[in-house]
Amino acid sequence: MKQVLFYDKGYEKTGKSASIKAVFRELASRVPKEDVKRLEGSEDAYVKADIRGIIKYRDVKIGIESQGDPQSKLPNHICEFIGNNCSIIVCACRTKGMDFDGVFDIIRAKSYAEFACPHFCVKDLPDDTYPQLNGEYACQVVRWIDWWIDNYK
Repeated sequence: MKQVLFYDKGYEKTGKSASIKAVFRELASRVPKEDVKRLEGSEDAYVKADIRGIIKYRDVKIGIESQGDPQSKLPNHICEFIGNNCSIIVCACRTKGMDFDGVFDIIRAKSYAEFACPHFCVKDLPDDTYPQLNGEYACQVVRWIDWWIDNYK
Protein backbone atom coordinates (compact mmCIF):
# COMPACT_ATOMS: atom_id res chain seq x y z
CA MET A 1 0.00 0.00 0.00
CA LYS A 2 1.20 3.52 -0.76
CA GLN A 3 1.87 5.18 2.60
CA VAL A 4 0.52 8.64 3.40
CA LEU A 5 0.58 11.39 6.01
CA PHE A 6 -2.72 13.25 6.44
CA TYR A 7 -1.98 16.45 8.32
CA ASP A 8 -3.92 19.37 9.68
CA LYS A 9 -1.53 22.32 9.46
CA GLY A 10 -2.25 25.65 11.08
CA TYR A 11 -1.35 28.38 13.52
CA GLU A 12 -1.66 28.04 17.28
CA LYS A 13 -5.07 28.01 18.93
CA THR A 14 -7.00 27.26 15.75
CA GLY A 15 -8.40 23.87 16.82
CA LYS A 16 -5.98 21.46 15.13
CA SER A 17 -5.68 19.15 18.13
CA ALA A 18 -9.44 19.08 18.73
CA SER A 19 -9.98 18.26 15.06
CA ILE A 20 -7.49 15.39 15.11
CA LYS A 21 -9.02 14.03 18.34
CA ALA A 22 -12.37 14.04 16.53
CA VAL A 23 -10.78 11.94 13.75
CA PHE A 24 -9.52 9.49 16.39
CA ARG A 25 -13.00 9.23 17.94
CA GLU A 26 -14.66 8.77 14.53
CA LEU A 27 -12.29 6.00 13.44
CA ALA A 28 -12.45 4.31 16.87
CA SER A 29 -16.25 4.27 16.65
CA ARG A 30 -16.05 2.28 13.39
CA VAL A 31 -13.86 -0.61 14.58
CA PRO A 32 -13.93 -3.23 17.36
CA LYS A 33 -12.42 -2.03 20.64
CA GLU A 34 -9.47 -4.44 20.28
CA ASP A 35 -8.43 -2.61 17.09
CA VAL A 36 -7.86 0.64 19.04
CA LYS A 37 -4.53 1.01 20.83
CA ARG A 38 -4.09 4.18 22.86
CA LEU A 39 -0.45 5.08 23.35
CA GLU A 40 -1.18 8.31 25.22
CA GLY A 41 -4.22 10.23 26.34
CA SER A 42 -7.57 9.73 27.98
CA GLU A 43 -9.81 6.76 27.38
CA ASP A 44 -12.62 8.99 26.18
CA ALA A 45 -10.49 11.33 23.98
CA TYR A 46 -12.82 14.21 24.85
CA VAL A 47 -10.63 15.86 27.49
CA LYS A 48 -8.16 18.65 26.77
CA ALA A 49 -5.19 16.26 26.89
CA ASP A 50 -3.71 15.24 23.58
CA ILE A 51 -4.11 11.73 22.27
CA ARG A 52 -1.81 9.38 20.41
CA GLY A 53 -2.75 5.93 19.21
CA ILE A 54 -2.93 3.32 16.49
CA ILE A 55 -6.21 2.14 14.99
CA LYS A 56 -6.56 -0.84 12.68
CA TYR A 57 -9.16 0.27 10.16
CA ARG A 58 -10.06 -1.80 7.07
CA ASP A 59 -6.95 -3.93 7.73
CA VAL A 60 -4.71 -0.84 7.61
CA LYS A 61 -2.81 0.52 10.61
CA ILE A 62 -3.38 4.22 11.15
CA GLY A 63 -1.24 6.21 13.59
CA ILE A 64 -2.92 9.31 15.02
CA GLU A 65 -1.27 12.15 16.98
CA SER A 66 -3.13 15.28 18.12
CA GLN A 67 -0.10 17.09 19.63
CA GLY A 68 1.63 19.22 17.05
CA ASP A 69 3.01 22.13 19.02
CA PRO A 70 6.62 23.32 18.75
CA GLN A 71 8.98 21.28 20.91
CA SER A 72 6.51 18.42 20.96
CA LYS A 73 7.64 14.86 20.41
CA LEU A 74 5.86 14.71 17.06
CA PRO A 75 8.94 13.68 15.02
CA ASN A 76 9.62 10.87 17.53
CA HIS A 77 6.00 9.78 17.42
CA ILE A 78 6.03 9.74 13.61
CA CYS A 79 9.03 7.40 13.81
CA GLU A 80 7.11 5.27 16.32
CA PHE A 81 4.15 5.00 13.94
CA ILE A 82 6.47 4.05 11.09
CA GLY A 83 8.12 1.44 13.34
CA ASN A 84 4.65 0.03 14.09
CA ASN A 85 3.98 -0.35 10.34
CA CYS A 86 1.35 2.37 10.13
CA SER A 87 0.60 2.88 6.45
CA ILE A 88 -1.43 5.98 7.24
CA ILE A 89 -0.50 8.68 9.75
CA VAL A 90 -2.85 11.47 10.80
CA CYS A 91 -1.48 14.40 12.79
CA ALA A 92 -1.71 18.06 13.68
CA CYS A 93 1.27 20.29 12.99
CA ARG A 94 2.21 23.94 12.95
CA THR A 95 2.98 25.81 9.76
CA LYS A 96 6.75 26.01 10.25
CA GLY A 97 9.57 25.34 12.66
CA MET A 98 11.87 22.56 13.73
CA ASP A 99 9.13 20.00 14.44
CA PHE A 100 7.36 20.77 11.18
CA ASP A 101 10.60 20.39 9.22
CA GLY A 102 11.56 17.27 11.18
CA VAL A 103 8.25 15.57 10.46
CA PHE A 104 8.45 16.21 6.74
CA ASP A 105 12.12 15.18 6.57
CA ILE A 106 11.14 11.82 8.09
CA ILE A 107 8.05 11.38 5.91
CA ARG A 108 9.90 12.21 2.72
CA ALA A 109 12.81 9.91 3.61
CA LYS A 110 10.31 7.07 4.04
CA SER A 111 8.51 7.96 0.77
CA TYR A 112 5.16 8.75 2.37
CA ALA A 113 2.78 10.86 0.33
CA GLU A 114 1.64 14.12 1.93
CA PHE A 115 -2.06 14.99 2.11
CA ALA A 116 -2.94 18.35 3.65
CA CYS A 117 -6.39 18.36 5.19
CA PRO A 118 -7.00 21.71 6.90
CA HIS A 119 -9.95 21.93 9.26
CA PHE A 120 -12.64 24.57 9.53
CA CYS A 121 -11.10 27.59 11.19
CA VAL A 122 -13.86 30.04 11.90
CA LYS A 123 -13.53 32.52 14.75
CA ASP A 124 -16.21 33.93 17.04
CA LEU A 125 -18.85 31.25 16.72
CA PRO A 126 -20.86 30.00 19.70
CA ASP A 127 -18.81 27.44 21.67
CA ASP A 128 -21.29 24.63 20.98
CA THR A 129 -20.64 25.01 17.23
CA TYR A 130 -17.03 23.79 17.31
CA PRO A 131 -17.73 20.15 18.30
CA GLN A 132 -20.18 19.91 15.40
CA LEU A 133 -17.62 21.35 12.96
CA ASN A 134 -14.94 18.99 14.30
CA GLY A 135 -17.31 16.07 13.81
CA GLU A 136 -17.90 17.12 10.21
CA TYR A 137 -14.16 17.50 9.69
CA ALA A 138 -13.54 14.03 11.15
CA CYS A 139 -16.07 12.45 8.79
CA GLN A 140 -14.41 14.19 5.84
CA VAL A 141 -10.95 12.95 6.85
CA VAL A 142 -12.33 9.41 7.17
CA ARG A 143 -13.80 9.74 3.66
CA TRP A 144 -10.33 10.77 2.40
CA ILE A 145 -8.81 7.80 4.23
CA ASP A 146 -11.39 5.47 2.66
CA TRP A 147 -10.61 6.95 -0.75
CA TRP A 148 -6.89 6.46 -0.18
CA ILE A 149 -7.33 2.84 0.89
CA ASP A 150 -9.66 2.14 -2.07
CA ASN A 151 -7.19 3.61 -4.56
CA TYR A 152 -3.77 2.75 -3.12
CA LYS A 153 -4.13 -0.56 -1.26
